[in-house]
Amino acid sequence: MQGRPPLEGLCAVKIEIEIETMSRKKRGQYAKTRADGDNKIKTLLDSGNGILWLNDNQVVKIDYAQRYGPETLAKITVEQLP
Repeated sequence: MQGRPPLEGLCAVKIEIEIETMSRKKRGQYAKTRADGDNKIKTLLDSGNGILWLNDNQVVKIDYAQRYGPETLAKITVEQLP
């Protein structure tokens, strides 16, 4: 987190996943894949341990979307809750 320590309090997380497609018609549409979304969420939350937050049990709110886009990526936005 750009030299900042991991968050210590409760967090809300927004996860936006883009799946690469060459079709311009599909871009922006919700994407259905073979891998379950909950497995992707778990992997991303575990990867944030010690970096974004101390432990993923601090994440109490999750907003998740998976869409088609020009490249495959995962964007994670974290907000510390009061």
